[in-house]
Amino acid sequence: MEWFNRVNQFFEFQNTPEIQKVSLASYHLEGEANKWWQWIRRTFQEEGRVLSWINFEGELWARFGPSKCEDYDEALSRIR
Repeated sequence: MEWFNRVNQFFEFQNTPEIQKVSLASYHLEGEANKWWQWIRRTFQEEGRVLSWINFEGELWARFGPSKCEDYDEALSRIR
């Protein structure tokens, strides 16, 4: 969530055009996220689909976002 907030703040501040958002954000992915990016990019290319920023956000969130069964109240209660 924090990563998405920071990226969107940067895009807003820089007035980044939609067409540049995916390549700019993906450039900053590291480790497992970069491996995922290589796979998703190849998949979209092979299917002849364009990976828009909206699609990129959705796919990234689905892969690395919290699961629907994660209990935030429980997690907060364990913080010391």
